[in-house]
Amino acid sequence: MKKENKKERNSSLELLRIICMIFIILHHYAVHSGFTITCDSISFNSVMIKMMSIGGEMACNIFILISGYFLIESKFSLKRLLKLIIKMCTISFSIYIALYAFGLIEFNLKELIRITQTFLYGPWFIVTYVIMYILSPIINKMLKRLGKTEYLNGIVVLLIVKCLIPNLTGNAWSFSPIDTFLIMYIIGAYFRLFEVETKENNNKNAMIFGSLILFIIFSIITFQVLGYKFKNQNLIDKSTFFTKIDNLIAVITAIFIFRYFKNINYSNKFVNYISKSMLGVYIIHEHLILSRFIWNVWSPGGAYIGRKMLIIHVGLKVFMIFVVCIIIDKVVSFVLDNTINRVIETISTNEIANSLIHKILIKMKILFNIKRRYYLENNLQKSIDKQENLV
Repeated sequence: MKKENKKERNSSLELLRIICMIFIILHHYAVHSGFTITCDSISFNSVMIKMMSIGGEMACNIFILISGYFLIESKFSLKRLLKLIIKMCTISFSIYIALYAFGLIEFNLKELIRITQTFLYGPWFIVTYVIMYILSPIINKMLKRLGKTEYLNGIVVLLIVKCLIPNLTGNAWSFSPIDTFLIMYIIGAYFRLFEVETKENNNKNAMIFGSLILFIIFSIITFQVLGYKFKNQNLIDKSTFFTKIDNLIAVITAIFIFRYFKNINYSNKFVNYISKSMLGVYIIHEHLILSRFIWNVWSPGGAYIGRKMLIIHVGLKVFMIFVVCIIIDKVVSFVLDNTINRVIETISTNEIANSLIHKILIKMKILFNIKRRYYLENNLQKSIDKQENLV
C-alpha cells in the first residue's frame, strides 16, 4: 500500500464542491417546484426541467467521494463532530424562530424540537453524512488493512450488488442511502491510498465523463420524445433513470468527474473560503419548513413552466438561494466559532476549572490503579490456587 504524506487541500476539489452544490440546488428546483411533465405535450421548458435533474444525485455521490478521499488520512475529531451538530441545530432553530417572528408560521414546541434536531430528523443527506462520519474511524481501520487487489475486487463486488443488480431487476437488493454513501466513501478512499494520476490519464477521465454526460442527455431527450410520440407517461417518468444516485452510469460518471478534478492542482483562497459553506448551504435551503417557502411560496418555478422567462427565473433564483445561504452560513459560523473558542479558552485558562479537572483526573487514575492492583492480585491468587490443586 502506498502511503502519502499529508497534502494541502486541493482547491480544484473545493471548486468541485461548489459546482456540485449548484447542481443540487438546480435539482431541487426541478423536483420541488411543482412541475407536472406529461406525455400530452413536449417543449423546450419540459426537457430543460428534466435536464436540471442530471447533476443532483450524482453531486451527492461526488461529495462523499471527496469526503472519503480526505477522511481516510484524517483522525476522527469529536470536537469537529460536535461543532457540526451544534451548527446544524443552531441554523435550524434560527430559521424556525425567524419564520415565526415574521408571522409565516405558527409556533409549535414539538415541531421546533424535532426540526432543531437536524442530525436526527434533517434532510437525508445530512443525517447520512453524520452517521458516516461517526463510523469513519472504524471504516478507515478496515480499509487500510486491504491490499490494492483485494480493495479493487471489493469495490467491483459492491458496485455489482448495489448498482447493477438493483437496476437490472427493478430495485431488488435495494437498501438505504447509507450503503450508497459507504461505497462512495470506500471508492474515494481508494484513490487517496493507491492511485497516482498523470496528465494523460486525466485527459482520458475528461473524455469518459464527457461521453457519459452526453449519453445521459441523449437518453433524457430520447425518452421525452418517445413518451410524447407514443403517449406513454412511463417513458417520461423514466427519462431520468440514468441520473439516479445508485444507477451504475451515474456512479461511474461521478467517479470520473472526481478523478478529473482531483488531478488538477491549484490553490485559490476564495474558492476554499466559499467551499467551506457548502454543507451549510444544503442544510439551509433544505430546511424542512423553509424549503416549502423557497420552492412553493416565494416565486414558485411551477408558474413559469409555459413561459419563456423560465430559464431566467431558474438562473436568478438558484443564484439568490446560493448567495443568501452562504451569507447565513458565514454569519452563523462566525458567531459559533467565536463562542465555542471562548468557552474552550475560558475553561483552559480558568484556575478553578483546571484544578477541578486535575482532581478528577487524579481520582480517575487512583481508581484505575486500585482496580488494576485488584485485578493483578486476584489473578495471582487464582494462579497460586491452580498450582496447589495440581500438586
